[in-house]
Amino acid sequence: EVLVEAVDLIGKSSQKRLLLNVDMQYPSVAIEDVVEKSVGTVAVSGVVTDNVGISELVIEGRRRAIKGSLAAIDFSLDAEVGDTITIEVTDLAGNTTSARVSISADMLEPTGEGALRPILLAMCGPERITDSGGILFAQSGAGRTGDRTPPVISLRNISEGRIIYGDQFIFDGLARDNGRLAVLSVNREDILGPRTGVLVKYFTYRADLVEGVNEFTVVAVDKAGNRTEKSFRVERRIQEPLRVEARLTLALLPLQENGSARTATSQIYGLLLGSFLQSERFNFVEREETVFRTLLTELKIGNSELADKATAIRIGRIRTAEGILYGKTIEDGRSITVDLWLVDTETSEIVFFADVYGEDKNRDELKWLMDGLVLKFRQHFPTVRGRVTRVTDSGVFIDNGIVDGIWAGMKYLILKEDREGDSGGLRIIKVSGKTLEARVQTVQPQSCFAAFSVENSTSLVNSNDPVITK
Repeated sequence: EVLVEAVDLIGKSSQKRLLLNVDMQYPSVAIEDVVEKSVGTVAVSGVVTDNVGISELVIEGRRRAIKGSLAAIDFSLDAEVGDTITIEVTDLAGNTTSARVSISADMLEPTGEGALRPILLAMCGPERITDSGGILFAQSGAGRTGDRTPPVISLRNISEGRIIYGDQFIFDGLARDNGRLAVLSVNREDILGPRTGVLVKYFTYRADLVEGVNEFTVVAVDKAGNRTEKSFRVERRIQEPLRVEARLTLALLPLQENGSARTATSQIYGLLLGSFLQSERFNFVEREETVFRTLLTELKIGNSELADKATAIRIGRIRTAEGILYGKTIEDGRSITVDLWLVDTETSEIVFFADVYGEDKNRDELKWLMDGLVLKFRQHFPTVRGRVTRVTDSGVFIDNGIVDGIWAGMKYLILKEDREGDSGGLRIIKVSGKTLEARVQTVQPQSCFAAFSVENSTSLVNSNDPVITK
């Protein structure tokens, strides 16, 4: 829930409340019964469920009417043994699960001697067990006579050690047991839902990934206590050009302090640097204000010289930064203003300026103010991907332009694609240990030309090579 409130100078206010729902769970499809109606013909019944609500259900190409927001919808249809039924369900957030159900003779509900009898569940003693998902259930030898067959788990398009370059992973699967499922979990999270005893459960699972190896374990247990477990691992890698170390290298100088008050000013440097680091858009060569204070003392640079381009360039070349952020605060008893410039230490040009103004000096408000200032810099330095369209002796033409936020002076990293992993990994081209970059010289609405940072690099670059702004 987001509350937006505006108050005018005489105290009148308006509010607008926004309700946002972030739904990462996909709908599920479960087959609960397959009962013979006549020779070769069966009645199939089941349920589709979702944690938020179902917006659309299509069975065998026919769309079912849905009134209101329902979390569970029962369905039934006739089919023949050997048929494959297609069921597609979409939730209110647009997540869709598709299931193809193959109807086989062994799914039929038995009659006579093999019929399902009442089950007495042992609720204490040695037969009380917990599956690896932490879900408690009772195991009993009652039920289908001689059921020793474990559930079947099938996962779609899963290979051990798969490499993922995104921050999320999604996979589809099904669990099936003719003795009916009692437990189904992924990484200790229940995905069977409250309606146990289903024959087949189709599911889609999505998870956030951490950098490195991520392990997934799917556990299915039937009502007779037979258990099946499947585990696999995926590895999340952060592509080299997307690591902070490959970004534009900056340093933030202590800010020049101005004005009649200094209560907020003393907090600004730490909050501003923290906001920059949190954004992970730039690589900072120094993260301690005290280091710069010591350096400024050694160079005999005082407060009056801090908001000066020449000082910034001088410090930047000492700290080997590509750009130096320098600025000033102006604070009085009522408000505070923060001005911030970025100078390119290679060209000695000021490439960007931004400022923020606030009248609330509590720490949370100052943090919000610094986040806004950093956002202005991030918007001026967008992370833009593109492709080389033509290679010349001195540089490359790229399919990004003014409409993509490109401006003369920006730097590109020229990349090569490794085919390993999803979507292909990207690596930076090195020339004698130096990163091959290209600085934008001219910009058109939808294209630009960028000059190589290293001479004689033409042979290393091909048309259609990927690029990304540094």
